[in-house]
Amino acid sequence: MEFFDTIFSYDSKFRKTIGVIMRHPGKITREYIDGKQKTYTNPFRFFLSLLFFYIILLNITFDLSMIDELVNKTISEQEIATQLASDESKEKIDSIAAIATKELKKEKVDLGPISFELNPDSLSTRAQTKLEEKQRKETKKAIDDSLHYLSAKKYFDSINLQTPNRFTRINSKSDIFLYGIKKHNILSYSHLIEEMKVDDNWENLISYRLGFNQYRLKKTPSLFINFFINKSPFVIFFVIPFLALFIWLIYSKKKFYYMDHLVFCYHTLTMLILTALIIIITYLITNSDVIEGILIFVGFIYNHVYLYKAMRKFYGQGRLKTFAKYLYINLIFNILATISMLTFAFASFILY
Repeated sequence: MEFFDTIFSYDSKFRKTIGVIMRHPGKITREYIDGKQKTYTNPFRFFLSLLFFYIILLNITFDLSMIDELVNKTISEQEIATQLASDESKEKIDSIAAIATKELKKEKVDLGPISFELNPDSLSTRAQTKLEEKQRKETKKAIDDSLHYLSAKKYFDSINLQTPNRFTRINSKSDIFLYGIKKHNILSYSHLIEEMKVDDNWENLISYRLGFNQYRLKKTPSLFINFFINKSPFVIFFVIPFLALFIWLIYSKKKFYYMDHLVFCYHTLTMLILTALIIIITYLITNSDVIEGILIFVGFIYNHVYLYKAMRKFYGQGRLKTFAKYLYINLIFNILATISMLTFAFASFILY
């Protein structure tokens, strides 16, 4: 209840916190650690409240389904272009798959890691063009994947023995799972491993998830984007404590506790969230891309100036020292944010 009271209650404490944090960079942090906690809203809860509003407005404002329409349109155009490949190459895929199936049933052939080379000249008289080259590679991969799918058990056993790198194995296996999902429309992991006659283990499960999410990302990318946006607060909470640690190290000669730096980080990033909220609300009111672009540019400049002034006010150092540390903090924040976002994006892709 206390959390929702903070979100929906616009009392004097809330209004004063908003006013001071926007108009006086660094002042609110200084007064908060000096003992005026009752004057302002708790920085951690306040940050969460604004983040809560930000995610809601972001989901309301942007129609992610438009991304699906754009991607599907592009895929359709690519599929039409791919159909320009010669009938001969398509017949090769069907005939090789048919022969492989027949031989597999007779158990007369070991279709391990098979590679089939196509003759570029047999595809078309325009085989030298980039489109023809792309089609040739796609055709060859389709043949390889179809053969590996038909002999999945032997193929998986082969790469388990021959490929020591686990990530390479998972990537290779995910291609075969993806082939089964796309060509045979088998979406269930249990049904797919039964069809492929491969073992049920964690490596195969991860490979399946990787292949399945590639398929789902291609069909409905908005689902992944929405998942990523809604889970992004975890990235922010991961970055802030580490950022506070680096600030604590560069201000080690100052008599500040780690929690003081943490409060400073929350207050500074709260201003960033406030800026984003102002931009989104303005866009909802005006529905103008031009105004939104201007506000994004102004907000970007303002938040950088805000950080510098907040550091000057809170830590009380000269302009040159503050500017040098300002550059350092920005560098550290960008590195931490990039690493965290990439890690989270990969984890989201596997788990969503």
